[in-house]
Amino acid sequence: MSWITGADIIAQPGAPDVTVLQANNAADAACAFIERWTNRAIEPVTYYEWVDRLGAKTVLVDNPPVRRLRLVSVDTADAMWLLNTNADAARASVSIQDGEMHLSVQGGVNAGDETLTLATYGTMALLLAAAVALGKGWSGTVTVEGNPQNLKPEHFGSVLVASEHVHLPGDAADASLIDAEGGLLFIDSTWSDAGGLAFVGYDGGYATVPDDLNQLTLELGVDILNSDALSSVLQSESLDKYAWTRRTDVPDLRTAYKSRLQPWKREYL
Repeated sequence: MSWITGADIIAQPGAPDVTVLQANNAADAACAFIERWTNRAIEPVTYYEWVDRLGAKTVLVDNPPVRRLRLVSVDTADAMWLLNTNADAARASVSIQDGEMHLSVQGGVNAGDETLTLATYGTMALLLAAAVALGKGWSGTVTVEGNPQNLKPEHFGSVLVASEHVHLPGDAADASLIDAEGGLLFIDSTWSDAGGLAFVGYDGGYATVPDDLNQLTLELGVDILNSDALSSVLQSESLDKYAWTRRTDVPDLRTAYKSRLQPWKREYL
């Protein structure tokens, strides 16, 4: 996502005469480069993350700054059990990773791998119905309703011979933000000192992009347009998604803007 548009870039002093598509591509490239290089979210988004605790009580989220904590939990609740009923399969497994549920059957008439994107389903009941509708022998029961995006990343490899529970975050823990800008929070001492994953649901990014960072983004967009032989095709090279051939008489923008972005760069602990 982008917090500036091609029209914003075209309106800037020094912007070249380009098409709206070219300017929009440059806007996307500038925003993607800034978010990636600063290691932080800029636009406001609600995140659902299972993250490793730093020691017993401290958690560092992936996408600061944190504007509001929605839920912090260090335990889990059984959300749904799953079973595969194929009589001729050799193995069946469930894996939850990176916002997706992977359902795999090895051997038999229903052999194959299926993927369900968790953000597509608003409830656990809808997620279970989608798994059953695959027609690959999956069955189960929802035991705790909740948001499928909150499911704990884990892998089960024995769902052919026994049912296994997938997990949602459990009861809310008391937590306080130590550093909202850096994404560091502290879990209250009444909770377990054990390590492992903690769930954090929070609003991340800036509600309003700071003026100086917004202006720097616009200037980067203008410089991208002025520095290249433009391509309207998005490709995975150069500044993230945006591809161009740099003219020999202009500096490497990555070098120039990394220096200017240094005050915004988030350093991981």
